[in-house]
Amino acid sequence: MNSLDETVYKLWYGPFRRPFRAMARRVLRGQPQILLGPLKGRHYKKAELPFSLGIYELHIQLAVVDALAGGDVFYDVGANNGYLSLLGAQRVGPNGFVYAFEPLPPNISLLQELMSENGIDNYKLVPHAISNVSGAVDFYFGDSNATPSLISGNRDQRLSILTTTLDQFAAEYRWPNVIKMDIEGAEVMALEGASKLLASDRAPSWIIEIHSREIEHSVNDLLVSNGFHINALLPPYPNPKLYPRQILAWKNRRI
Repeated sequence: MNSLDETVYKLWYGPFRRPFRAMARRVLRGQPQILLGPLKGRHYKKAELPFSLGIYELHIQLAVVDALAGGDVFYDVGANNGYLSLLGAQRVGPNGFVYAFEPLPPNISLLQELMSENGIDNYKLVPHAISNVSGAVDFYFGDSNATPSLISGNRDQRLSILTTTLDQFAAEYRWPNVIKMDIEGAEVMALEGASKLLASDRAPSWIIEIHSREIEHSVNDLLVSNGFHINALLPPYPNPKLYPRQILAWKNRRI
């Protein structure tokens, strides 16, 4: 990790975060390009400063960079605004490809705009959620603190969306080398719909955000029973909360 990237990350999340963030807001207002990290120099014109600084989930960015190579296929499941899809597309190059799975219309617009601003065409937007079944299901959301999910939890509003399974999608499109998954509690459902991918000798590597201890046990059981190795992905600055946390799982990882 670049020492400047790590320093800025620690300033943003550390004990001096309030004055540093206030200064960053004044200095970087309207900044059109990403300043640091693997996406340095790429266009990003939104208001979220961790993205503009290039430190958004920096440890996950670095894991994506490390896991992917030129010509690879990357599934970004729960692509949100497309930041990691952009990173994946940059990393795999013109001979590789990214499938960005994002069912929410506001996020879809942000993702498409980000890709267009950066001249990215080696990707496909997939407006579906990933689950253990294919079809129309309820997608739950609530106030600004409740991230949308296939799991209802404390979310009191719903939207009908389409789902597919990873096995079905991989059978119809390009087989993945790496799958990043951030789907707010639906991780087990997604893995249940990926039994062929998990069992294959060509199984992809996985970067998964885990949202509870119960989910972590279930995810680990599914991965280990299919021959995967698992490592925790730790941020450069310690997170006082145990969850969410991220893991990397692989069978035949390239070092």
